[in-house]
Amino acid sequence: MSKSGYKDRDGVNWYDESMGMPKHDQKDRVSKKYWNEFKGKWCSRRSKKVMLVKSKMVLFDFKYYPIDKIRVEYGPLDYEKVAMFISRLYMMHYSGYKAEDWEFVYWSYDDLVLYLGVRWIDILEKLNDDGIVKYLEKPLKRDPSKMLKYFRLNKAFRGGQGDVFDEVGIKDAIYENRILGLIRGFIKGRVGIDKAIERTLDKTELVIGEIESINEAIWDAKQLEDDQALLNEYTSKRNIKKILKRRENITKSKWEYQAILKRYYEYLCKIQACNCIDEKRALYGINTDSFGYRISHMYSNAPKLYRKYLKIEGEEVVEIDIKSSQPSFLHALMVKWFDIDYPKRFMALPPNSFIDIMDMLARSDKLDLYKYMSMKIKGLGKIGDSATRTEMKSLFYSIVLGNPWHKLKGKNKKKLIDELFGIGFYDFLVDLANIDFGLGVNRKDKNLAALLQREESTFLHSVMQELICDGIQFLPLYDSLIVKASDAESVKAIFEATIADQMLNGIIRIK
Repeated sequence: MSKSGYKDRDGVNWYDESMGMPKHDQKDRVSKKYWNEFKGKWCSRRSKKVMLVKSKMVLFDFKYYPIDKIRVEYGPLDYEKVAMFISRLYMMHYSGYKAEDWEFVYWSYDDLVLYLGVRWIDILEKLNDDGIVKYLEKPLKRDPSKMLKYFRLNKAFRGGQGDVFDEVGIKDAIYENRILGLIRGFIKGRVGIDKAIERTLDKTELVIGEIESINEAIWDAKQLEDDQALLNEYTSKRNIKKILKRRENITKSKWEYQAILKRYYEYLCKIQACNCIDEKRALYGINTDSFGYRISHMYSNAPKLYRKYLKIEGEEVVEIDIKSSQPSFLHALMVKWFDIDYPKRFMALPPNSFIDIMDMLARSDKLDLYKYMSMKIKGLGKIGDSATRTEMKSLFYSIVLGNPWHKLKGKNKKKLIDELFGIGFYDFLVDLANIDFGLGVNRKDKNLAALLQREESTFLHSVMQELICDGIQFLPLYDSLIVKASDAESVKAIFEATIADQMLNGIIRIK
């Protein structure tokens, strides 16, 4: 009984100052008001929001930008939204083309509203002004009046020694349900090949015991690759500058590179250990790019040494590759170009001499395009040299898939291309780079690269559809497929059957 004669009711979570900080919906014995943790103040009525004791999703409490600071700067109503946006953006950075990438990431308007609320513009402006998030806008290709929004976290989020963040639970049940609803809707939309990849990823794991030594080996391989690039006369000036700059402070570069790899591996482990299956599946990052229609996922940009430790249903995996895939699909594309039913046939025609060269190489057991180029440029003695082969790959990408108007380090580009691939092939490349194919690429000089990748993707899609019918699990890796070792022969048989069905015998071959 209180002094005023008022008796405290049973079943009420009462609070007094001796208890320290109040908890959500505790009622003060003196003021009879309720503590609202979401608003950070005492209120006359209980909150309608439920404070989660155990959440399904987690936020990252970054050392660089802790949640306590976010709460002070954005207030109790918005801090979890900001922390969730930053947490998800951090994860999205690692799903780029390479493990070391830290590029801008696209967010839709609907996702921004869902994650950050109606005040998303004000929040993003403050994050940008404070140097936490940088954002830019690009016009939509098919409608320049509409602007697409891209975001990038400060690179300091992935730096530093030790743990980058701690995991904390979400407190706002309503907000968590909103995000989970978005994720479930996204997952539900996956069908066909995407769904098959998701099911495979459910049963895939990557566990590397000696991660430090593996990262050391990756660094050593990178140094060797850089050495070869510096000796390669066809390496671009831009790449040479990047290598030389990196080598100005080799110790710092090594530490930074290995730290990035370590963060990337932690990102993969974080997804694998995710308790919420819906969130886990969303983080698989299954996506088809609009350029070459290639499918990517969480392991697509993993270093090759990492992939050796992948297992599907506890079984070791193998990669089924296509031999010299880019030249092979170029051959396939050019053969199609002479098909009278091919709609693009009369837009540009390659010289017959190029088809003759590719047909000759397809019949040879000893020569492929890279060896042929080595012989033509370096002589017979360099055919089997691995460094020369790497050099020829660089040259192929530069002269066939690059901008035809770019110079080639003092060489006569037209003369070199015509000597390699037949008189008129350079003019054919120029014609291609002037045609509007309606491919939706940024520059027309990317036409051939887009057509080539789409040819490759169409073929692999056919193979993957057959794998689904046979119940074989797989993960695509651009021009190859990762499968269980026990399924390797079955997968090779499906590759061969698809090659035969599409009349690509001798043109497309698997390793």
